Amino acid sequence: ICRGPVQQVRRIWAEDLVIYDASQSPATRHNIRIYRGTENQPADPLIQSVEGASNTPAFRGLCYVVFEELPLRDWGNRIPSMNFEVDAGPATLADVLGDVMDLVGIGPDLRDLSRVAGIPVAGCILAQQAAARDFLAVLLQSYAVDLAEIDDRIVAIPRGGPVEAAIEATDLGAHVWQGAGREPPAPIEIEKAAELELPARVDVCYMEAAREYQQAEQRAIRYTKTGVAEARTLKLPLVLTASEARRMAERLLYTAWIERTRYRFALGPRYWRLAPGAVVALPVGGALRRARITAMDIGLFSEARFEAVLDDDEVLAQEAAGSEVPTRPAVVDSVVPTLFTAWSGRELRDEDGLAPGFYVAAVGGAGWRGCGVYYSPDGGTTWIACGEISQAVPWGTATSALAEWADPSAWDTAHAVGVQLQVGSLSTVSKTEVDAGLNAAVLGNEIIGFATATFKGGGDYTLSTLRRGRRGTPMSGHAVGERFVLVSPVPPLRVSVPVGLVGQAVQVKCLSPGQVLEDVAAVTVVIAPPNAPYDPAGAADEAAQTASEAVQTASEAVQTANEAA
Repeated sequence: ICRGPVQQVRRIWAEDLVIYDASQSPATRHNIRIYRGTENQPADPLIQSVEGASNTPAFRGLCYVVFEELPLRDWGNRIPSMNFEVDAGPATLADVLGDVMDLVGIGPDLRDLSRVAGIPVAGCILAQQAAARDFLAVLLQSYAVDLAEIDDRIVAIPRGGPVEAAIEATDLGAHVWQGAGREPPAPIEIEKAAELELPARVDVCYMEAAREYQQAEQRAIRYTKTGVAEARTLKLPLVLTASEARRMAERLLYTAWIERTRYRFALGPRYWRLAPGAVVALPVGGALRRARITAMDIGLFSEARFEAVLDDDEVLAQEAAGSEVPTRPAVVDSVVPTLFTAWSGRELRDEDGLAPGFYVAAVGGAGWRGCGVYYSPDGGTTWIACGEISQAVPWGTATSALAEWADPSAWDTAHAVGVQLQVGSLSTVSKTEVDAGLNAAVLGNEIIGFATATFKGGGDYTLSTLRRGRRGTPMSGHAVGERFVLVSPVPPLRVSVPVGLVGQAVQVKCLSPGQVLEDVAAVTVVIAPPNAPYDPAGAADEAAQTASEAVQTASEAVQTANEAA
């Protein structure tokens, strides 16, 4: 993972899934061994068993992780990309700069980073090989720090410091006297960049801890300038808060505009004490202007030649708040059991009646990532994978018995029913939306629609303003504790089974990721005969019932006639 030793590996992501979290107990359901990069860590036993003990280094000083038999199903049966959150203790900008300088041989005796030891850094990633100069330049620009060589040491100088010297106007233009009649050089040269070369907007891309270290963006805009260069985008290898990133963007934008004014001037030997990064008061146009020295060179005849830019310490004191960054909850690879119900009865759709089968509705608590569905046609000896459920379908039980109703064409506003959900919620919709298919539900053996869902707390609802007897289902025989399943807008899973199983009992299980069949109790379902797909309203059943009643009436008439004779 990185150079050791580290205090802790706090979390591990396999793509967008957290498969290890040190704050949880247990930290993972997988076999993961973490080596913190100490100087006495042992060699890993699994690697030893494969490569041989004599061929297995302990990788001392290197933090690494060994995954043993990691299931790859959640990642399409391929090795996922990994990200690691390493707790190496509180860090400052001095620590980060020092680490980089160590890598290129600039040891503690060759540097002075004390002035930036109080600048905290939440996280910084050197993700690939890069020139130290380039990587340091990004950090220095982000935190408004300059590096200067002073007395044979590299010194970090934060910007915004006090004025170190007020330059006398008569000291400007120091030069070697070249005799009478020679024009002396200008006391100061001023260069101003064209506005068209400057950005009107700066976008800062960074890592947002609140978004599981995913990339986020904050923006600063100079609204008074239009028609100038396009946005300047900076991708920072830093972990920041939204406000920290916004203030960086504001500082970088306005620094670019302020530093468009550059100065060149020469001073005598008494100003040798100045160094790049120092702030001076520079006499320009009859007034003293705050300027920051960016370069210094001692000439052949002891004149000190300087380059400087206009400086404004107020730019560094930004108070702008960052815009809201959408957050997402961590998806944790823990076993979240599935709550499910299964039944067979009147089909919810015409096409479901083409073959016998059953329905499955499933939900889960926080972190639930769906389930795989299995059924057994032989009492649990053989299990057949029959589908997967990725979206929760709210279900529960009735807490009251819905009264009988007679007219399926009329709204039932006289009765209501209480239901208790396992997980999920219900909402109120209009009658028009109910007639369009929303808020359809299975209650016992009846398919209903409801317009009003009154929340009672704790998963309890009262449903009223009802459509009854949908798809020809019976509007009587309800009881407390019967099944309630919301079947729209997300329908339950339909599983088709062989015709030979009609009238037979099958067992059904729903397995969450990380579970095996033995972990889950089965639900028993008796397979009902399919309804003809051309009989969506139960017309065939009603016709059969009518015919039966006619036969009965005829039979009774015949018997009466016989008795009369």
